Parts: sequence; structure tokens; C-alpha cells
Amino acid sequence: SLFFEKLFQAVGRMKVSMIALLVGCTSNIILDPFLIWGIGFFPKLGIRGAALATGIGQMLTIAVYMVFYILKTPVHVTPKALKTSKETDLSLYAIGVPAILNLALPSFLISFLNSVLAAYSDSYVVILGIYYKLQTFLYLPANGIIQGMRPLIGYNFGAREMKRVKKIFR
Repeated sequence: SLFFEKLFQAVGRMKVSMIALLVGCTSNIILDPFLIWGIGFFPKLGIRGAALATGIGQMLTIAVYMVFYILKTPVHVTPKALKTSKETDLSLYAIGVPAILNLALPSFLISFLNSVLAAYSDSYVVILGIYYKLQTFLYLPANGIIQGMRPLIGYNFGAREMKRVKKIFR
């Protein structure tokens, strides 16, 4: 899903990323209590239910991306475009290690917290999951604003338009 998120950002289709992430997060929030506590016809799965709800949410996110990719993307990635070279790969990883850590560390933290909380009660895991999803809903718009500001500030800074840079920043 990260590949598709960046692909749609690159072609200026931020709404697609927003829709896909909303579908995944919302389905996860809705499915968590059903699969953890076995509400309705769902089996009571405990921690496994939380993991299953997360997996289903991620799969729905990818499904939404795939539909938009097949139907509405002007860019299509071909195997020829994925040709690799050792030099390029090494330089990409040298630059990308901070970004990799930035993406991986929150996942490790949540996994650690889930394992600690699971020792006490499945309810704590659900509460942490709901909190984390709500935090993500608040973080995504702020991140979108930042992502939109960076190129504008960079372009205007490079053009030495400091008045515009200050205005965008404000």
C-alpha cells in the first residue's frame, strides 16, 4: 500500500490515498470489537481477532488502491521500469534508511505495547488499537498539509521569494 500511496501522490491524486486509508482504518476500527469479543456471528478470537481485523483493513486499503490504479491512473508501472542496479539501490538505501526507521519503529512500538497489554486483558489491546486509529485520523490531515507545503516553500525559497515563503508558513 505504501507503493500505491506514493504513486498516487506523485501523480497528484491525494484524494485516492485519503479514501484508501479511510476505508482501511474504518474497517479495522469496526471489525476490532466484533472479532475480539465475538459479537454477533463473529467468533471470539481475542488478540488473533485484532490481528485479523488489522489484516483485513490493510487488504481493503490495497483493494481500493488497485481499483483506482486499474481504472484511473495515468501512470502504469511495467517490469522494464523496475530494472535495478547495485549502485542505484545502495544510494537509495543510504538515503532511505531514516525513512525506513521512521516507518518501522511505530510498528515495533505498537507490537511491543500490544504484547504487554495482552498479558492483562484483550480489552486493553482494543483500547490501544482504537486510540492508535483515532490518532492516525488526526495525524493524516496534518501530514497532508505538511506534504503540500514542502514543495511550495522549497520552490519559493529557491526562487528567493521570501515573502511568499513566510506567507505559506503562516
